[in-house]
Amino acid sequence: MKKVYGCIRLIRPINCFMTGLAVYVGLCIALRRIPEYTYITQIVPSYVTGFTLCGASMAINDYFDLPVDRINAPNRPIPSGIVSPNLALTLSIAMLIIGLISALTTSPICLLYATLFAALSYLYSWKLKRLGFIGNITVSLSVSAPFMYGGLTALAITNTHMNGGFLLLLLFSSIAFLANLGREVTKGIADIEGDRVHGVKSLAVRYGARTACIIASIFYLAAVALSLIPPILGMVSHYYYPFIMFVDIGFVYSIAKLSRNLSRDTALRVKNTVLLLMLVGLIGFMFGGLT
Repeated sequence: MKKVYGCIRLIRPINCFMTGLAVYVGLCIALRRIPEYTYITQIVPSYVTGFTLCGASMAINDYFDLPVDRINAPNRPIPSGIVSPNLALTLSIAMLIIGLISALTTSPICLLYATLFAALSYLYSWKLKRLGFIGNITVSLSVSAPFMYGGLTALAITNTHMNGGFLLLLLFSSIAFLANLGREVTKGIADIEGDRVHGVKSLAVRYGARTACIIASIFYLAAVALSLIPPILGMVSHYYYPFIMFVDIGFVYSIAKLSRNLSRDTALRVKNTVLLLMLVGLIGFMFGGLT
């Protein structure tokens, strides 16, 4: 039972849930409506693809991160000994296969898109993460990708254009990209000790925690600024406003909190707070994007 719980922790179920939800949100935005029940055979596989490919990327990341995690996160499933590296690798490959099969059942273009980003996530864990900011960009691209995957699912369902939803999908994807980029830089502040020992060239390692904080803040503020464009252009409903106001205030608060205290504990709390803010924003995207 302990090993099962360790495997669940390994795949980060909240992240997986959010990725699958982002696919569904992208689908709803592209259609500009909640899809009918008759499309369940495309909706469920698209969600499964988002969920499982996220889980696969999390497991493979911890597989390659074992030396660093022995310093930065010794309580994680692999360094703590709850889950063996071989089991983590097997779990990652199994979830990868499930995700790609689900993508194939959705459409060939969905399979191509899913394969591209799955390969990118494995490349990140193997090599790109050590390059610091390039790795941060790679992860953030992967986080923003599910929205467009939802749009591709909508194309598979309707075999028509996206009813004006493409620009809104692009804006929401960009907001997610910027917010997660700030989160990745913040994570680098928390992991600075282990990253320095193992040669990970994060912004915090290369330029110091204070500079990394400033850069993370710029990305958070850019996400806030971009979140104002959809209502200015009249692209969203009034349901968008309370969610995004809450998220934007949360980002500003997180910036202030991190700026006052650059400790590992504070950086970890801000990183976790931003994840929850992104979930709230995701819900706001869905309700705001419906007509």
